[in-house]
Amino acid sequence: MVFRRPRLPQVNYRVLEGCRYLPIVYNTGGYDSPETLDLLDGVVDIYMPDIKFGDDKTGRKYAGAAGYFPVSKQAVKKMHGQVGDLVLPWNLARTERVAEFLAKEIPVNTFVNIMDQYYPAYKAFDHPELSRRITRYGSVTQFYGCIL
Repeated sequence: MVFRRPRLPQVNYRVLEGCRYLPIVYNTGGYDSPETLDLLDGVVDIYMPDIKFGDDKTGRKYAGAAGYFPVSKQAVKKMHGQVGDLVLPWNLARTERVAEFLAKEIPVNTFVNIMDQYYPAYKAFDHPELSRRITRYGSVTQFYGCIL
């Protein structure tokens, strides 16, 4: 799911009493506003954004997210460290565009997770092109050859 305004959890700090260090991990679809990321600055230790779509048309069609790629690129620039790229059937995620962005605009010490875990569920079956698992994963790694 893509949320323009994320649901930020309420933390019961009494649970954390006595802990030396408990890292806070923010796993997100990457469609985060700068204001949200400013709120999380100093709270989150590890950011794990997943870039789901490498173009706006696909982001709008499947997630209802206007301007998905430019918004996610700006968010990832702000929270780089580890980035996920979800592989979709028929290259709907436009992996080559995501790989090019990461190679050119994100520091080289960023970890990239190429995720082959796509599983069609819920509204995916409203879109025949999304109604199946991926079948060819190996060819996707060619896009990352320059940064692996």
